[in-house]
Amino acid sequence: MTQAEWIVKIAQDEYKDYAAKKTVGGAKYQKASGYNTSVAWCAIFARWCFDQAKLVSALTGWSANCVPWLESEKKAGRTIGLTQGQPGDLIFLDYVPYNQQPNHVGVIVGTSSNGYKTIEGNWENKIVSKDRPWASSEKYRILAIVRPKYKDAAAADGVYPAEQDFVNTSGANLNIWGDTRLTQPVGELFANGQGRCLGILGGRALVRYQINENGKLVNEYKIGFTSYSKGAAGAAALPSPKEKEFVNTSGASLKIWGDTRLTTPVGELFAGGKGKGLGILRGKAIVRYQLNENGKLTNEYKIGFTSYLGGIA
Repeated sequence: MTQAEWIVKIAQDEYKDYAAKKTVGGAKYQKASGYNTSVAWCAIFARWCFDQAKLVSALTGWSANCVPWLESEKKAGRTIGLTQGQPGDLIFLDYVPYNQQPNHVGVIVGTSSNGYKTIEGNWENKIVSKDRPWASSEKYRILAIVRPKYKDAAAADGVYPAEQDFVNTSGANLNIWGDTRLTQPVGELFANGQGRCLGILGGRALVRYQINENGKLVNEYKIGFTSYSKGAAGAAALPSPKEKEFVNTSGASLKIWGDTRLTTPVGELFAGGKGKGLGILRGKAIVRYQLNENGKLTNEYKIGFTSYLGGIA
């Protein structure tokens, strides 16, 4: 379990216990942090979660007041895009009338196609589970997303090899596959659909593209191989010198997925298994690795995402 996953578990478990006991107020968390019950406790609850995991050091300039706390996180470069949050990140909200200052903070415990699932302290003097859309509501808007300094986290989102535009000019939908043998289906890229090509491997174009839901592109991705390499003019061959070593140091087999939502299975990378890290998207590592058959590595590959970021060198 990563440090971010540990924070999510603590927040979710505490919410369930709090709701089951029909508790009101935050005296437990205020007292643990040395504050009286008159102090607003949304930030205090967030800190309590990190304190239980012994990860308070992952927070920069923490304060019970959201304003100086967020300012410290900003100065430390810990803020990320408003739609790039992942479970374990912190969400700061600005209430109407908007004044560009945070009034509330919570822990992101899940993501959706249009926002976040959160656990928050001191919402109407309770711990609550909320859905927070990216779009502003009548009462609040998302002001900032902060990624704590988790020691097992890799670099920020980005792809390491030089990408090229990819356009499906084949005149038909393209099947996208999780392996160079083209046997593990991941999805389809519509005719004239666009994406990004990370390179060519064994005559297959490695393509990532945004997921299309009901005619709209969402901030989630699929990745895989296609035999149609004409869609990426000038794409470089893989392996690339910009790839990084990836070692599964998690102590268990890692599930590899064809999408950033981790819903389309591609395969597993055994404990201690090695591959190449091609970047981070939506907080997930992009990993390609050789197929293992009967204990021997073949000259075929799989590609996909994993939530385990500790394997990238």
